[in-house]
Amino acid sequence: RTRPLAGAGLANFKVLYPLINAHTKIDDRVLLTRSPDRAHNDIFEITADLGLIALGIMIWGGLTLVLLLRSVFAPSVPRESRIAAYGLIGSVGGYFVVANFSFPSFLPIPPFLLAVSLAGLCALSRLSPGIEEPDGSSRESFGRRGLGIAGVICLLCLAGAIYTHSRLWRADAYVRKEILAWQKQDYSATITAGEAARRLNPFRVQIHEYLGDAYLLVKDVEKAHQSLTAYHAVLPNNLLTLRRLAVSHLWRHEYDEAEAVVLRGRTIAPKLPEFTNLLAHVYRNTERPEEALASFREASKMRTKDLQFQIDYGLQAYFNKDYPLALEIYLAVIATNPNHARAHYMAGSILFYHLNRRKAGGEHFLKALQLDPGIKEKDAIRRALAQLKTGVDDG
Repeated sequence: RTRPLAGAGLANFKVLYPLINAHTKIDDRVLLTRSPDRAHNDIFEITADLGLIALGIMIWGGLTLVLLLRSVFAPSVPRESRIAAYGLIGSVGGYFVVANFSFPSFLPIPPFLLAVSLAGLCALSRLSPGIEEPDGSSRESFGRRGLGIAGVICLLCLAGAIYTHSRLWRADAYVRKEILAWQKQDYSATITAGEAARRLNPFRVQIHEYLGDAYLLVKDVEKAHQSLTAYHAVLPNNLLTLRRLAVSHLWRHEYDEAEAVVLRGRTIAPKLPEFTNLLAHVYRNTERPEEALASFREASKMRTKDLQFQIDYGLQAYFNKDYPLALEIYLAVIATNPNHARAHYMAGSILFYHLNRRKAGGEHFLKALQLDPGIKEKDAIRRALAQLKTGVDDG
């Protein structure tokens, strides 16, 4: 509708159609969405890609085929050639029947078979001695006159199909390497394979999914954001991508954009605590402490067994200077996992510096240092433990 003459561009249907038809079906088990990206009718899809010009070419091609068949079934054509022609016509006809409710033109093998069948029909027409006129003379058949043009077109189509599909096959091989590397947590190899696949087939959305995730994990925020934005443009309601895109916005300090993405995710899946937790991070970074605390509390209640949610909730209570609440949260984490070094450190910090219970705080500090000798606050912990030698007891 928007570009009827020139169309949207070859192979752009699957990229642009989901933006127009945003209908999706959510699978809550794996947080994935299903969005239509094919017309399931090659004639409609190619017309959408290449416009009314392509439709005119297809109509001209259909008329050409009719004239070609006229020469193939001329009375002077041998019986054996006609039998071969029936098989080739059945192949071509079957292709176009399937093309009316599927997309064989975008698969590797069917275009090759179509090119071979059309080339066979052209060859049979070339064998036709001609069409007899009423006065007994013979004129050259359409097949003989158009053989050169038809042959060149078939060869160009075949060469283009071979080139295009060789790129797609190579891209698929790189995608398999990308997924395998991602599963092995080899993110450098994931990025290498993903970039190679993207250069060969930039429209394969699965490439951007794993590529964006790998860039996030290696902290390359700009490239992660680029890949995730490309993936989000094709599948705007994919929950995993919405979460990753929100994280990339947060890392880029784009808090308004992050909030918009998170709120969209909450609208699609209101019971998913990850979006509530991300919204709390947005509130924290935009200096809305009470809203942040409420969101962290909501997320922690939605998933009580996720200790990271409890840690985030406790940290926001600490930032809000609600030290009794923060201590209660961290002690609950320690009760669940006595070897949680971060929870011991935060509990020790609250007791030692804010509740005047230095000895109890020192015990948590010591436990945190024993559990994680390389903890980044190790110098502060050692200074606090040194102060305990002054003999100050709990207040």
